[in-house]
Amino acid sequence: MGNSQRNLAYLVLGVILISSFAVMHSVSSQESAIVDEMAHIPAGYSYVKYFDYRLNPEHPPLVKMLAGLPLVFLDLKFPTDQPYWQSEVNGQWASGDQFVYGGDNDADTVIQWARLGPMLLTLLLVFFIYWWGKELI
Repeated sequence: MGNSQRNLAYLVLGVILISSFAVMHSVSSQESAIVDEMAHIPAGYSYVKYFDYRLNPEHPPLVKMLAGLPLVFLDLKFPTDQPYWQSEVNGQWASGDQFVYGGDNDADTVIQWARLGPMLLTLLLVFFIYWWGKELI
């Protein structure tokens, strides 16, 4: 592959990645939380902040941890003093409702920052699919 073709390939990849992120961010900022996010967001936050895996244990933790990681850098209130955290077996829905919409945190901020990790994971997947496809040619 010549130098100009390689530069064109990198340009195309850059356009794909930037436009993909722009679309994901634009759509994400216009949507409220979906049902699963109400369990996954507090679970991911508790995994990363407290190293506690009691919420939403039935799903693998990686994407939830990616969702919770940006939230650690925000000044958020997490309901660790509530019965659904302290004594219930899996109070993920009540915890999510309180954490996201309970009034102590800005729901839009929590939702948008929690979606950043999965968006970056998607961009990584786009990169690898592009790279793999380019190698097939």
